[in-house]
Amino acid sequence: MIKMKKSILLSLIALMMVSLNAATYRVTSDAPGGGDGQSWDSPMTIAEAMAAAKADEDTDDIILCKAGTYTPTATIAISTSMTVRGGLKGTDDETLAENGERSVFDTQNNTAITAIFSVTTASGLNTFEGVEVRNAYQRGFNKSGAGSLSFKNCVFDSCGSKWSSQVASDIRGLAGKFEGGKNATLTFDNCVFSRNTYESNEKAGIQVGYGLAVGFKKWKRVIIDNSLFISNGLGKACLYSTAGGNGLNNVRGAAIYASESPLTVRNTEFKANRSGISAAYGGIVYIRYPGGETTSNEPTYTAFTNCLFLANSCEHCAVDSTSKEASVLVLRSKVKDELDVVNCTFAYN
Repeated sequence: MIKMKKSILLSLIALMMVSLNAATYRVTSDAPGGGDGQSWDSPMTIAEAMAAAKADEDTDDIILCKAGTYTPTATIAISTSMTVRGGLKGTDDETLAENGERSVFDTQNNTAITAIFSVTTASGLNTFEGVEVRNAYQRGFNKSGAGSLSFKNCVFDSCGSKWSSQVASDIRGLAGKFEGGKNATLTFDNCVFSRNTYESNEKAGIQVGYGLAVGFKKWKRVIIDNSLFISNGLGKACLYSTAGGNGLNNVRGAAIYASESPLTVRNTEFKANRSGISAAYGGIVYIRYPGGETTSNEPTYTAFTNCLFLANSCEHCAVDSTSKEASVLVLRSKVKDELDVVNCTFAYN
């Protein structure tokens, strides 16, 4: 008993030391550079804050961002666990900006910046709150490494529409391509995924890739609560062009493609997302082997509860007799994988 109490005490001391070592940096979109970020009167640029946080390895630093529009000139690389909290008024560390304004990171389709944020943390948790990514040339987020990741009150808007490269059977992930680890979780709460679309009309027969809005791969679990997926997938320029339109194929998951990642989706809406074109593969949400490539000993559950699927479409989908995977919700499963759909509405798809 004495040894156990001593162990618990040492653990608490270790946690307190980590908390004490964590630093807070304050960031504004108009910071002139050279600030120390220790007060709102001396803010840092986002690049300076990230560099300072990276130097503080093994700590859970906090980066506070004043609401406004940021225009990064390079990918924002994150390799240590931290919290990025946006949408602040910039007068203190708690007051939010009026009208729910977020901290918007807009790269204006700059072809030199493939992803706005690149997260490669190998362990721990990275948290984003009150952040919006917009007009990323390829994708808003690129996540690798085995660390967990959490988003709250975030928006992923109009990413990837200018990126015309073929990705074949890879995950496209315009809002985000998220690869985790077998013990990592990925969560979204009150987030919006809007207008992340493939628009190119340059090539016929192109394979667009999987998961046009978001692609998940190898997570212990992905949890999505109170969120909205709207107008993601294939855009009009792609659909109705004579050059590329009807030659596109393998658009698996206009809103979500999840590979080896069981999903828990609650109180979430999927509206006006568009998949398909000239193939038997489609799906607004496409789930592939949530329990893994090989049959597991225990059942893996994927669940949709209180969700709405409204006015989604699979354009020009040619479903043949051998492959019928062009639906609103597709699960390709192993024996032990199970899907629960509870109190969900499917209308005008």
